[in-house]
Amino acid sequence: MKINFIAKTILSFAKGAIVQPLETVEVSLDCAVCQKLYRTVIIHKDVGETKCAGHSFPAMIKLIENNKKIWKSFFMKEEMREFIYHVEYEYTEFEDSRDGTGYDRRASHEFPSWGRISFLVTCPKCKSIQRFFTQNNIVRPFIGICGQCSYQLYTDNKEQPLFEKEES
Repeated sequence: MKINFIAKTILSFAKGAIVQPLETVEVSLDCAVCQKLYRTVIIHKDVGETKCAGHSFPAMIKLIENNKKIWKSFFMKEEMREFIYHVEYEYTEFEDSRDGTGYDRRASHEFPSWGRISFLVTCPKCKSIQRFFTQNNIVRPFIGICGQCSYQLYTDNKEQPLFEKEES
């Protein structure tokens, strides 16, 4: 069956920073093909197939939204950006037959347990372009700093990406 979900992140960027989400998302999914839990797969936009441990995995990003959030506050020195990835992949229930996996479960689950969203940021001060990411298991608060001029580009204050079921 096809599963559709949203991977979403909201970050606070320095005013004037140009932000572009990359056309991939990395997630930990339970793979019905090899019947193993917690497989990290890199899913691409408009490509209907990716790889899981060397075999094909039917998944793709259908749409990426890059939204600038506007708060009408005189004191705001930052701009909030929201990236929303609409993902579809093929899923079938299974049970991981491996013994001693150390996981808290053996039955598969249809939604991701972890994710990473990457993006490019153009520094408003020195104009250099750099790649950054946010993922569920980083230490927060996290501050993204320009590698060229040390300008503070963004802050990451909460657990993300968030995953939500999306109706197909």
